[in-house]
Amino acid sequence: MKLSKAFIALVIAFSFWGTTSMAQTINSYAFTQTNGTYTATVGGTVALAALTDDAGSGLLPIGFTFGYGGFNYTQFSVASNGFIRLGALAGGFFTTQSNNIEFMGRDALVGSTACTYQLSGVAPNQVLTIQYPGFRPQWSDAGYTVDIQIKLYETTNVVQIIHGTSVTNAGVYSGPIGLIGNVTTDFSTRVTSYAASTAGATNASTMTISSGNNPVNGRTFTWTPSLPCAGAPAVAVAAGPSNVCSGGSFTMTSTGSTLGAGITNQWQSSVGCGAWVNIVGGTSANSVTTTQTLASCYRLVTTCSNSGLSTPSNTLSIGMNPANLCYPGVFASSTADEEIFNVTVTGSTTLNNSSTCATTGPGAGSINMRYSNYIGFVTAPNLGQASTCSFSLTQTSCGGAFGNGFQIYIDYNQNGSFADAGEQAYTQPVAASGNHTKIGTFLVPGSATLGNTGMRVVNVETTFLNATNWATTGYT
Repeated sequence: MKLSKAFIALVIAFSFWGTTSMAQTINSYAFTQTNGTYTATVGGTVALAALTDDAGSGLLPIGFTFGYGGFNYTQFSVASNGFIRLGALAGGFFTTQSNNIEFMGRDALVGSTACTYQLSGVAPNQVLTIQYPGFRPQWSDAGYTVDIQIKLYETTNVVQIIHGTSVTNAGVYSGPIGLIGNVTTDFSTRVTSYAASTAGATNASTMTISSGNNPVNGRTFTWTPSLPCAGAPAVAVAAGPSNVCSGGSFTMTSTGSTLGAGITNQWQSSVGCGAWVNIVGGTSANSVTTTQTLASCYRLVTTCSNSGLSTPSNTLSIGMNPANLCYPGVFASSTADEEIFNVTVTGSTTLNNSSTCATTGPGAGSINMRYSNYIGFVTAPNLGQASTCSFSLTQTSCGGAFGNGFQIYIDYNQNGSFADAGEQAYTQPVAASGNHTKIGTFLVPGSATLGNTGMRVVNVETTFLNATNWATTGYT
């Protein structure tokens, strides 16, 4: 049984080998990606032999003191499975652990040439290069290889991952790319694509490598520690919705906040814009997701621990949507088969809205081919109290052809529910097999509340006539 789409429209009716350095977190590092140059090192010291599988090296010298995530390190170890680790043994198998620098953490293999490390330059500007020639993202696939280097820079404490020549095939493999700090909750991972990577949401977020998403020769990922903060932080600009639904999650974002070692961020809320309360978990400078049941105010407070000064952002005032704009989503568990291609409802004016298998509704909660929310995005019709209104509903298959039918529900009393008696405007008397259009009329009650309200049209793959209220019933 399947609900192909729920359609909502408006209806007008009615530490380790390390010591502490200046406090700094990995997630405060600035990230850039560029097309640079992969220059292979010559010679160097072997860290892992060619074709090493599921093994890690012993502790090796960095050659200088390297500051990383607020701690100083002088040793590192390398692993065959796509990562190195600062200040501790990497181990033979990939795992998300402290002080990892990961370029493709997974069940991989050192290439047919040994993994080496080499120190270059003169203090205080030395560079340690760890080189994995012909690294195999999948241990058993000798036909997919990538030359990779990790570079650690003295003084600036910059970390780079540089990709060289690749040989690809049909293989598709995934693994984490990025940095993890002294605690695993402090991280900076990359996802999406090598051409235009984005920040990962977790320390285990992965990047897929394949012939269609492969790093070009010279693709360089760079992480740069932020400078220590000083003075009063800049005023961040917070943004968010004007109104939200009670209990529904919403996200606020900020731009322009100060970055640097010693910077902390805390989102705060206040009912009535009086006493401010910290939002639990709201410590990201970029965004926070929360809920509210009463109109509230919000702000982001940025603090520099070096100066002890704090700066609040602008204050956001977020109100409450009325109930008839906050219908809970009820949708199909599958994208297969039936889809609503058109809804037309006519009173003294007409709503006419079409979609296809590729259309995703513009409103909150919309899921392609499962649920479309059009509240606020279509021109609502005017349906008079005690008037007879016409409709036309078109179903077209995006898969197979099975028995299905339509229902229409209108929230006549504007209480945010389609479950009340008398709110079923139409239910199909007999199921239709395959594509079809149903036309008909319904009578608006004389008691319908004036003003804006909601309508839900559903198409269900089941038998009809059917007594179930599919506007309020979820199912698998």
